[in-house]
Formats: sequence, C-alpha cells, structure tokens
Amino acid sequence: MSIPGAASPLFIGAAAGAAAAYQIDRSLRFNSGDSSKLTRTFSASNRKTFTYSCWVKRTQTGTKHSLFHAGSTYYRFDSGDDLYFYHPQGNVNTDALFRDPSAWYHIVLAVDTTQSTAANRVKIYVNGTLASLSGTYPNQNVDVDINSAAVHTIGSQSDFDVYLNGYLAEIQFLDGTAVSDASDFGEYDSNNVWQPKEYSGSYGSTGFYLKFADNSSNAALGTDSSGNSNTWTVNNLAAVASTLNGVSFDGSGDRLTVVDDADLAFGTGDFTVEMYFIADTTSGNDVLYDSRGATGNPTDGFSIVRNGSQLRTYTSGNYAVTSSTTLSTGQLYHLAVTREGTTQKMYLDGTLVGSATVSNNFSQQKATIGSDVNGGESWDGFISNVRLVKGTAVYTANFAAPSTALTNVTNTVLLCCQSSSSTTAYTVSPGTITAHGDVAVMAYSNPPANGIDSLIDTPTNYTPDSGNAGGNYATISAVDNAGVTLSQGGLEMATSGWQSFKATIGVTSGKYYWETQNKQSADAILGVATQQASVLPSGSIFGSSGHGGGDSNPAWTWAGAYSYFNGTSTYTGQSNHSASDIIMYALDLDNGKLWFGKNGTWFNSSWGTNGNPATGANATVSGLDTSYTYFPAGTCHSGGAIYNFGQRPFAYTPPSGFLSLCTTNLPDPTIADGSTAMDVLTWTGNAATRTLSGLNFTNTVGLAWVKNRTNALNHVMQDVVRGFTTGKKLAPNTADDEGDSGALADSYGYISGASSTGFTIDKSGSGQDWVQMNNSSNNYVAWAWYGGSSTGSNTDGSITTNVRANASAGFSIVGYTGNATVGATIGHGLNSAPEWLVFKNREEGAGNWYVYHKSVGHTKYLTLDRTHAAYSHSFLNNTAPTNSVITLNNTAEVNATGQGIICYAWTSVAGYSSFGSYTGTGTSDNSAPFIYTGMRPRWLLIKRTDSAKAWQLMDTTRDQINPADTSLFPAGADAESGNNANYYIDILSNGFKIRTSHDSRNASGGTYIYAAFAEHPQKTARAR
Repeated sequence: MSIPGAASPLFIGAAAGAAAAYQIDRSLRFNSGDSSKLTRTFSASNRKTFTYSCWVKRTQTGTKHSLFHAGSTYYRFDSGDDLYFYHPQGNVNTDALFRDPSAWYHIVLAVDTTQSTAANRVKIYVNGTLASLSGTYPNQNVDVDINSAAVHTIGSQSDFDVYLNGYLAEIQFLDGTAVSDASDFGEYDSNNVWQPKEYSGSYGSTGFYLKFADNSSNAALGTDSSGNSNTWTVNNLAAVASTLNGVSFDGSGDRLTVVDDADLAFGTGDFTVEMYFIADTTSGNDVLYDSRGATGNPTDGFSIVRNGSQLRTYTSGNYAVTSSTTLSTGQLYHLAVTREGTTQKMYLDGTLVGSATVSNNFSQQKATIGSDVNGGESWDGFISNVRLVKGTAVYTANFAAPSTALTNVTNTVLLCCQSSSSTTAYTVSPGTITAHGDVAVMAYSNPPANGIDSLIDTPTNYTPDSGNAGGNYATISAVDNAGVTLSQGGLEMATSGWQSFKATIGVTSGKYYWETQNKQSADAILGVATQQASVLPSGSIFGSSGHGGGDSNPAWTWAGAYSYFNGTSTYTGQSNHSASDIIMYALDLDNGKLWFGKNGTWFNSSWGTNGNPATGANATVSGLDTSYTYFPAGTCHSGGAIYNFGQRPFAYTPPSGFLSLCTTNLPDPTIADGSTAMDVLTWTGNAATRTLSGLNFTNTVGLAWVKNRTNALNHVMQDVVRGFTTGKKLAPNTADDEGDSGALADSYGYISGASSTGFTIDKSGSGQDWVQMNNSSNNYVAWAWYGGSSTGSNTDGSITTNVRANASAGFSIVGYTGNATVGATIGHGLNSAPEWLVFKNREEGAGNWYVYHKSVGHTKYLTLDRTHAAYSHSFLNNTAPTNSVITLNNTAEVNATGQGIICYAWTSVAGYSSFGSYTGTGTSDNSAPFIYTGMRPRWLLIKRTDSAKAWQLMDTTRDQINPADTSLFPAGADAESGNNANYYIDILSNGFKIRTSHDSRNASGGTYIYAAFAEHPQKTARAR
C-alpha cells in the first residue's frame, strides 16, 4: 500500500515570470472544517481608532467568513457576500458583493469613532478604492471591542461558529491610527494594477504585522514582524509536517504479534491502547488490535474492530463501545481506547466518541496488531505508534490529539510501529515482535501534504531562486461547478452523485503539471476539459458521450480502469485509483499533447508505461486542438478529490519544462493594461465645445461610440478612417445614412478631432443643440478603441480597402466601396481571422448594421440596430473570414455597387478580448452560467441569438461593483437602465457570472453570444 503524503521526492518545479516590486512570499489557508484560527488576548489600548489591512482570497461564497473579531465587534464577509463591520452601537456593510474566487482582494478597514461626521467613522477600501457603505455608523467616541483586553481572533468568530474558508496574507493592524486611504499599504503599478507595498509607519503598542513567511513550525505562523512581538497563537493550522513511521498492512493475512507476557494482561485495572491509523476501506470488518486468546466469545480480552465505517471494541461475544464518528478512507486518525474504573472509553482525534461499562478481567497475555488473534479480519491500511499503558487511563476527558511520535510515558508496556527501517522494532516491549505476511515499513507525513496550510498562493507574481513560482494559484472554481462542496482553500471537494467542476485558470499555450488524489477509491474521474465543455448537467461525466464528449465539447478524463476521451469510454487495463495513489497530469499545449501518470509512472496512448512528457514522446493523448482553452477538470461521485497545482510541494518531480499552474507561469500578455487598447470615458454635459481626456492610447483614437445615458437619444459612432469632422456620424441603433440631417444632425454634437488622450466635442448649426454629445447636466459615456497609428490601402482582397489596424489588439477599421460582386473579398489588416464583424453601408438609406459573430457562424446574421434572433443569410457568401480577407456576396448592406461601407473587425487576443457563447440555465443561483474570458472584463456586450432579445451593453466605469446591472441597448435609443435585477451579472477576475434567470440573459436552453474587452488579463487581475 502507498500512502498519500508518504515519503517520496518532494520537488518544487521550475517556473517563469517577472518579480513584483514588493513581494509577498506566502499565505495562510483557513478551513472552517478544521476550526482554524489565530488567537491573541490584547492589552487594552485605543478602542476608538485603528486600521486593519489584509489580502484575502475567497474560495467559497454565500456564507459568513470571519476576518477579525473581538467581543461583540466583528468584521467579516456576511452570508450575502458583502463586507460587514458590526458593533452593537452601529454596523455598516458594503453595497458591493464580493463573489470572486479566482484572485486576491486587498481590504483595508479604518475605524475612527472620534470623527464628528458619521460617514468618516468607518471606512473600507477594496483594492485601493473607497467602498460605498450602508447602515448605521457607530456613535461618536464609542469604544468598540477591538483593542479591548479580550481574546481577538483572525479567521474565526467562534461564538457564532463562523470561520473563514480561504487565504489570508500580509495582515497589518495599526493601533491608534485610522488611515485616510489605502496608499499606506498599496499602490497602482504602471499597468494600473493595485499592488502591495511596504508599510513604513507606526504600529502602535498593540499593532502587529503577520507575514506568514516563517513556516519553520506551526507556532511560527503567528510571528509578529512589526517589532512589537505581538505574536498570535496558531490553532488548527499547519506549517510543516512531521513524519510518522509505521507499518503498512494489505488486508490479506498481515499482522504483528508480540510475545506472550504478563505485562500485556490488563486485568481489572485502568489501561490505554493508543495508536495512529489509516483505513483503506470501510467495507467489511478489520481488526486494529486484539488481546484475546481466541476468537469467539472469550471474556479475558478485547479487540478494536472497524465494522464498516465505525470503530468498535469487542469482548465477551458482543460489541461494547461504538464510535459515533464515521470513518473516511485515506484519512489519518489518532485513536485512544482507555478504561477508567469500569468505564471503557474511545477517543478519536482527542474527542470522546463512545463509552460503555466494561468490568472484565482482561487476563490474557497477548497483543496482536493488524488482525485478530488467529490472523483473520486483517487490517487494510496503515498503523503507527502503537502504545499500551497498563495501570493508567492516559486520557480522562477530551484532549488535543498529538500529531508526532508517541513517547515512553509512565507505565508504558508496549511502544512499537515507530521505526523507519523495521516492522518489528520497538521502543518498549516485553519481548520479541514477529511479523506475518508482507507487512512493510511506511513513512507518513502528518499532516499529509494536502494538510499543510502555509502555501505560496500569494497576491504577487514572483520567481524564487529555486522552487515553484509564487503567485495566484489555480483552485477548483466556486462559480463553475455542478454543486460540489469545496474545502481546504478550494483544493478539495466533496460531491453527491456525479458532479463536475473546473479549475479557476484555463490555458491556451505552455506546459503545465499538477497532481490529484481521490478521497475515496474508484470515485474520481479527472483530467482536462475545454471551455466549451459545461459542468452541467449533474449526473454526467466529463469526457463521456453527451457531456464533455464529442468535437463540440471535448474533455479527456481518467478513472484508472476506464478512460473517457472526447466521448469515447475505453477499458485501460489499469486498476482504479485508490485514495493513496498520486495521479499526475502533464499538459503540453505547445504541441497539443496530454499525459496521464500514476505514482511516478507515465502512460502512453495504449496505457503502456513508456510515456515521457519531458521528451514529448508517447503521449496518452495527442492532437489536442490548441485553439481551445483547457482547464484541469473532472467529475466525482460520493467522495471527491484533492488537488495540488503547485501551491505546495509536488509528490513527484514534474517533467522538465512543465510548470505549476499559477498566474506567474501564464504567458506574458500582449496587452497588460486593457486601457491602452480600449477604454471608457464618462462626463456630464456642459453645452459647450470641450475636449475630453483620460485615454492612454499610443496614437489617435480609432473608434469612438457615444451615448447619452440620461435621455432616450441615438447612439453615435465616429472613426478615424471616415474622419472626425462634420457629417460623419453613424447611429448603431438606426439604419440612417452617415450624417443624416435629421437623426444625426451636427447641431446635436459631433467629434471634431481626436488625439491619443481623448477627443473634442463640437457642434455645427442649431436645433436641439448638443443633445447627443454634451447637453447641459446630461450624463454621457464614450467607448473608445485604439486603431493603430496609420491608415493605408490594403490590397489583400479583390476590393482595395482603406484600413486602420491595431493588429496586436485584434482591431481594425475597414473602409471600402462596394461592387455587388458575389465572392468579392476585402482585406481586414489583422493577422488572424476576425471573430466579430460589424458592417454599415454609409449611403444606402435604411441599411441595417449587419453583424457576424464566430459563435453564430458565417451562414447566419444579426443586426446591431435590431433585436431579432440569428437568421440564415449569405451576406458573407457562406464563407468564414480568413487571416487576411472577408468574403462578401452582393447584399447591399455589405457590398452595394459604388457605395461607401465601413466595417469594424475584431479578433480575440488572449488576456484582452474574448468572443464566445453560452447556454442559459434559467437559474439565478450558483448553477447559472459562468463564462471564462481569461481576463477581468471592462466592456461586455450580450445578445440572445435563438430568440428576439435586446443587445445589452455594460462596462465597469458605469458599474463599478458587483452585481453589475447598468445597461445600455445598442438597438435602441433608450436611456441607461440600472438597479434592475433582471440584468444582474458578476464581473470577475477571469470572466463573468450570470446572476439572473431573466430570459434576456439566461433562459433555460437559450443561446447567447458575447463580446468582451479587458481591464487586465487574469495574470495580473485583482478580484472584483
């Protein structure tokens, strides 16, 4: 038997990435199931004025998560996912909800109840921005319980059984100081990403700084680095593992027997039988320890038996003590069975789980370990540190269970199963110990490697001198699964029925390695899935036919005996995975290959053992389509799985060239700051010529799209190819010609000039002056794209085009004159095939805006100025765009003879733009669609395509918090719509999550397309 966490090569793989200016090395993982927390009793200090700063990564939403607590004062994520500061005399919460499980937040709480203005008494900053708060502020000069002479906790509000599920890093507490903003702890880098910086001010007397950088011991995790020595007590958090040596039993005749001796006869007195154990099965009966002289009904001894998933003691032909705790396979337990007077008790991990009256005279002088006295009911699993104490009940009440090797205490008569080299060695024994069967020495890491809470999942991307890169690591996504229950920082899950899930990071290129373990044998089917493969419906298996199977939804998963590759189930000849197996994955998207491995052995496509990811030879799967985005993914039944993406040491050395799955190791983005290619401006009109600034382009604005937010007025588009001057406006919500004197009169306002930083608004003539651009007191928005530095002729197609292209950002503006030739082609100036095209005949009169989207296909069309479903149409001559040209038929809207036509063309750029589709679920809970974009969207356009529904446009300048709902409608002149639950979505660091069941965004079975442009790529994005 092999054991999870057993002694094996611990390699921390190579990595690549740029170091941040200020580096956070480690984080601390908190898990509610472990009741993990940090505690400290303060000396009374300033209870009116203080600051608490931390970085936090959530891995579970929809439940309360405590950050900081003392007495009646607490600071936490509430069950509604808002941040909540509570004191009996005043409590406030953020208007924003924080449901992003894929990246880090920086959060600062500043309290100063001495302030005369109520709103200044509590402030919360998230990623450098002051949050809007609601509620009742504390009374002036009130003393809260933070900084009182009371127990303070981090990660727990134990009086309400509230714990944190997630990660904390860089916690700083300032006694007597309420910061005026978050700049003491962070700053924006050159790409406008909020980054940590070193604090240089005073901490005050009770202040502290928890870096979690010292992981030399569990206690060291609470070290204060402020200089105050305000160290915290660590509770149920592990920094390092101790090795427990023991013996492995295979369930088939294995046992250890101790020579008969009077020391082993407990008589009628007190005693303790103690050990660590792991069960590899919970079916049938196995025996841990037997003191009887024979099986059957003797009264002179007893045994400790696993009966199914429960532990029991057995004597006189009956069970005596029965544990109230259900055992899980693969989990290490500490067991103590005692007798105190006539009461036999059983403690599991320090907790009393059963007792019974047992007054027998245990006169037998035997001790059998790992089976009954006759060698039957053999143990299947691991036993370590067996200690028998005669005459003493070592434990009389609940206790803190040990985690290291047991020692020779008073009255110890047997202490064995501790050796690193011999199954029969002992520290204390009345005589020889004899091994039977094929028992073997085994070393176990306690806690197992997956139990270590000091991790290198941090807010800063960095590359150490050796070992894995630090950075934001992949976890199992809390917003992209079919209902699994996550724990241990999103690295473990439990399932009920077949439920699927994906990781938070998807990849399109590069080489990546990760490892998994089953929580139960033969229960997890794990591998990779593409973005197209949905985690729904529950009850299906990734990679099987009809769910993750077939060319449209590819996935490749493996359970051991069977593989599920792109819709085909195949018997592999391998055994099913047990809870002790380490399953390995090597994904090479530079060459379209995937290897599966187990316990250090790599498999080829026939499940032979000569796979070699390091050389690229003998892949398990070849020919992966590298145009897809791939995710670690899988399906589990009633158990679950444990993942390691590299945030802790791997059990096996990754193949050369393969990296851990974190943001540091993602490719450097082409566009690190989305605002250099696309940005949003807002302003309030003043009915005068004005120049708007704030853009960060390299050269002149390429395309500007403007909308009056206050009133129902036409949208306006102008671009650099047609010119920023009079008579050049187009309205995407109407079919009107360019510069139409009615709908698009220049007196309504137009863009008269543009630069790299903005554009100038002017008007010509009179009549409804400025209304479309700059009417007094009206609110406006402009969406602007940078289109490159020069305009030139393009002769790639049969029609010469006038093109302004920003190929690195996947955007071009194409002007041309139609010729009504079927099959005519136009060059677009991009280096890859456009995925979204918008055409407008500038001169036709009542010519609609024709739209191509890759997810609708080249045989159908939509129109930007109308809301109809996608209909069949041959305007692209039923030909998909290529890397150089777009093919047209003679449809007047795209190719009328002698008429000027403009085309806006976009293609996706990893980390900056994304064009795709999703299928609605008709639900608004966590089963609603999550759409991965690989970036934090800045601008988002959604359209239902199987039904007539409005185009809906959102951006994060107008909607700065989640849930976002502020929409404008390209097919209509409507004013801005906000505070509407029908439009709820969450914009996240790696995509967006639908939060409504409304049919405009999420009808059951409805099909939807989207176009999205980024604030920042996932490599650097902060949680929102």
